[in-house]
Formats: sequence, C-alpha cells, structure tokens
Amino acid sequence: MAQCIVARCFIPTRTAAYNIEVKVDLNQLDIDNLKPADIQLEFGPPELSEQIDTWKDVYGIEERYKAKVPEQTMAGIG
Repeated sequence: MAQCIVARCFIPTRTAAYNIEVKVDLNQLDIDNLKPADIQLEFGPPELSEQIDTWKDVYGIEERYKAKVPEQTMAGIG
C-alpha cells in the first residue's frame, strides 16, 4: 500500500505577508573558527511550525542560514 505524505506549506499567492521569526544563537564567539554546529536557529511563530518545517526541508534553510552567518559576521554585517 502506498503511503501519502501531506505537508503544509506557505501559499505564494497570498496577499498578506507572513511574519516569520528567526532567532540565531552562537555557542561560541570565536568568529574565525565558527562552525555550523556552533549556530543554533529557532524559527517561529509556533502556529506556522508545519509550514516552516516544510520550508526548511524543501529549501535547506537551516544549512543555508548556518553557512551565511559566519560570512556576514566576518564581513561586519551580522
């Protein structure tokens, strides 16, 4: 029997903006040696958790953010 997986996602044609929260915590302050494991990400709000989980899986959001944080911090943007 085939298994069907249903995922909630964001609606791209929606006219109202989604208010997504992103919290970034660094486990160490040695920016020159910052590794993805040193970066903790939290996404919200909780009422959008299913959509956010789908977004993270489809677009590799956590990996992409964790790759960007050291770049921006070293450039003085973060």
